[in-house]
Amino acid sequence: MSKRVKTDLMRLSSPKGRKPRNLKSCHPYCPTMESLKKPLATKKPEYDWDEWCWITIVAMFFLVPVTILLCLLIYSHDNSSTVVAPAPPSVESLSVTPIDIGFNSTTITAEWNLTLSIRNPYKKMTMYHHAVTATMFYKDVVLSSATLPSFYLTQGDQTALEARFWTGVVHVDEWVEDALVADLTRRGAVEFNLKVEAKVLIKRLLIFT
Repeated sequence: MSKRVKTDLMRLSSPKGRKPRNLKSCHPYCPTMESLKKPLATKKPEYDWDEWCWITIVAMFFLVPVTILLCLLIYSHDNSSTVVAPAPPSVESLSVTPIDIGFNSTTITAEWNLTLSIRNPYKKMTMYHHAVTATMFYKDVVLSSATLPSFYLTQGDQTALEARFWTGVVHVDEWVEDALVADLTRRGAVEFNLKVEAKVLIKRLLIFT
C-alpha cells in the first residue's frame, strides 16, 4: 500500500485529520468504564425512633382494652350458649318405711316415706333444682307422686330430700292386683320403681387461681 493510500485512510477515520478523542476527555457527566466498575454508595435511611415509640404506645393503649373486651365477650357468649349435660343425681341413701298394702276389689292403698341424698358433682358449677317431682311405679302403673321443694347446690355440696308418698285409694286393673299377689306369694316382696324428675339450671363460676 502506498503512502498516499495510508494518508487517505487516516483522513476517513478521523475528520479533518484529527485523532479520535479519549474517553477521559468527554463531558464531565459522561460515565467512564472506571466509574461504572465502582459500586454505588448506598445511604442508610434514618428512622425517627421517637415517632415510632409514640405510635407503639398509642397502639398498645387502644389494643389492650379492645383485647380484654373481646375476651369477656367470648367468655360470656360461651357461658350463655354452651349446653352442659347435667350429671344424673346420685342417690346416696334410700329408706322406706314398712308398706301397708290393702286389697279391696281392684284398689290399692299404700303409704311410704323415703329420703334421697343428691350431690353436686361439679367443682366449678352451681346447680339449682326446681320443679322436682318423684313418682312411684309398679311396673308401668303410676301409684303415687310427690312434689319436692326446690334446692340450690354449690360446688361439691350435698343435700337430703324427704318424700312422703300416700297413694290413697288407687284404682288399678285386675292384672295389677294379680301381679302383686303373685310377687308376694312367690318372693315375699314387691318391687316398685321410683322416678325423680327436675329442671336443673347450671351456672359456671369464674374462678381465678
